Amino acid sequence: MLIESRYPKILIVIIICSIAASFLLSLFALQIFTAALFLMWIFDKNKQKLKAFDLFGLFIILFLVVRVLSILFSQFPDESNQAYLKEVLFYVGFFALNYYLKSLEKKQINYIIAFFVAIGVIVALIGIVQFNLKLVHRAQSITSGYATFSNYLLVVLAFLLTNDFSFLKKYEKPIWYVSIVVVLTGIALAMGRMDTFLGGAIYIFIMIVKKRGFIRIAALLIITAFISYFSIQNNKEEFTNRVQNPTSLSDRDIIYKGFFALWDKHPFIGFGPRTFQEIFPYQDEFSDKEINQWHNDFIQIYIESGAFAIAIYLIFIFYILFCGIKVLKKIKSDKFSYDIVFASIIAMLGLLISSFLGGFITSPILSVLFVFVLNLFIGEKSKFYLQKK
Repeated sequence: MLIESRYPKILIVIIICSIAASFLLSLFALQIFTAALFLMWIFDKNKQKLKAFDLFGLFIILFLVVRVLSILFSQFPDESNQAYLKEVLFYVGFFALNYYLKSLEKKQINYIIAFFVAIGVIVALIGIVQFNLKLVHRAQSITSGYATFSNYLLVVLAFLLTNDFSFLKKYEKPIWYVSIVVVLTGIALAMGRMDTFLGGAIYIFIMIVKKRGFIRIAALLIITAFISYFSIQNNKEEFTNRVQNPTSLSDRDIIYKGFFALWDKHPFIGFGPRTFQEIFPYQDEFSDKEINQWHNDFIQIYIESGAFAIAIYLIFIFYILFCGIKVLKKIKSDKFSYDIVFASIIAMLGLLISSFLGGFITSPILSVLFVFVLNLFIGEKSKFYLQKK
């Protein structure tokens, strides 16, 4: 039995679709719609909220408690207090989406995913157009940089390759092929080495698992390569720079050097969120003077909030993966749920691997994207087990 909300499902679907459309089109809209969904959750049925609460929610609460403690005991309270506003969407988004995605039926979930993917393709196209018009040196969205853009497209790609869009009828295959090429090209033109590799790996892995055929796999890759090549010939400044400096670490060697200088200074509760510029000992060695974070979620969580925070985070990740593998083994007969769980796990893995060279957990956009994907997975998992009872 699904979670029973006091609100009409059409309203829930509209607001969640609005969140799904806002990620890289408007941060303001993302904040507004996430806040609206949270307010709905606040005034919804308390018995149903207790029914929806699960171990995933407990992990989020534990992480929040440790994060708040690291803010309260920060040596730089003015900087750390900013985390309340910057990270609030992650927590309110988790609990609201956790509740309402459990209340929707398969047809409604499929509509939300299709809408999310369609907007993702449009965002990728915007990035490609901006790049070819030489408005940017690397493909990106209107509202965010290239790193957020390519991370977002990794998630879009996982759902694009996996889920059923048969409602498009005779236009399904050509639209699907074009969409794959557009998203892959967007990732390539963002020129993040890790994200480009992950995009290619996700594409090849899912296409093989779905038995799409070698010719189809190769053809779409070749088309992507041609479009990317001609785009780069039109706007080659950043690409030339990266080719001439193939071993460039983007100052990450200095970041790691700073980490090893600080890792044992405040091991339990950390230095406090958003304190990078206050504590980093080698800022004068950066070639990019605008670096203001650790560019690695695992390092950032540890330095900012200490060993307890990183322990909770790591256990949470392993629990997600453990549940994902367990659920995938049990729901093979339900293609719809299987595809959503499979795409969600691949998408979250993409974000997690990318976070070794970037980060999403403290990003106001990518953190909400992560809980959106996580709760798609949790929703299908919970519905499956409810059906079995």
